[in-house]
Amino acid sequence: MLALAGPASGQTPPVAPAPKPAQAAPAPATAPGGIPQVPATAKPAVPAPPRAPTATANAKTTIVVEVTNTRGLGIPGIRVELAGPVPRDAITEASGFVRFLGLRPGTYRARFSGEDVITLEKEIVVAAGRTTEAEATLTPAASTGSADGGTSRHATGGRSAGA
Repeated sequence: MLALAGPASGQTPPVAPAPKPAQAAPAPATAPGGIPQVPATAKPAVPAPPRAPTATANAKTTIVVEVTNTRGLGIPGIRVELAGPVPRDAITEASGFVRFLGLRPGTYRARFSGEDVITLEKEIVVAAGRTTEAEATLTPAASTGSADGGTSRHATGGRSAGA
């Protein structure tokens, strides 16, 4: 027969060691304001999205236009209207120049008009981050002597026929 030792026999039963508590991950260090700091060796869980090409796409540019007559002299007071990504209009200076600043790249349609000249339209292609220079030579308008006293003055893309 087997005898069991118990409290009455003066022996204490062996005690099983207490289970070790699960080790918790160390809390991340925090910067002032409670922002968690990630160790330098940690890899981000999600890759960063590719950067948008902002330098070229948002680059602003300038158009400098010289408006002259058929003798090569600058014409002041000519209205220059741009239709395109950034519509603008201005009047040429005494030297015949006009400048358009802060434009986006793209294709612009320029219209040149004024008293005593044939209206001219032309395309100007503007590259990102560059100054684009353009020239427009305007032809003097000849009075047609119409009944209403008006003149016909319009050309597209260059000088009118017969000028």
